Amino acid sequence: RDGLPYRQYITRGLLKESGENYVDYEDCMKWFTDLVEQYEIYPLHIGYDRHCAIEMAKRMEQYGFHMESVTQGENLTGIINETEGRAKDGTFNVGDNDLMAVHMLNAALKTNTETSRKKLIKLSATARVDGMAALLDAMCMRQVHGAETGDQLRNAG
Repeated sequence: RDGLPYRQYITRGLLKESGENYVDYEDCMKWFTDLVEQYEIYPLHIGYDRHCAIEMAKRMEQYGFHMESVTQGENLTGIINETEGRAKDGTFNVGDNDLMAVHMLNAALKTNTETSRKKLIKLSATARVDGMAALLDAMCMRQVHGAETGDQLRNAG
């Protein structure tokens, strides 16, 4: 519907295909367990938006992952401000990941005029912002656990 070249993203390794008409959370679980079992990458903390992912999060916790629910909304104003500032400073480098760039460009911030709090919104009903929402989840984990994990969470790229 959005006209993006998803087959090319899959071929380039930016995206993995999952399910016919919905995300198959077994595929997501396998992606994370492959990080550990095939590549010996051990995620320290995984932030997730609990919308539709509670059962998968429980399974991942049983496997041994440290899962933390991140509620998307105005409560992320501090994270949004930090992320926005880092983006303006050029901290984020998406490299040749144009899918992530599209998700970032599809996103906007809506400010509550009464409280000055912000939340992530889509520029249009068909826009995809999942990558941007995942970045905010990751930035939340960085902010919450940065002191204990130090440079392990630093983006080396």
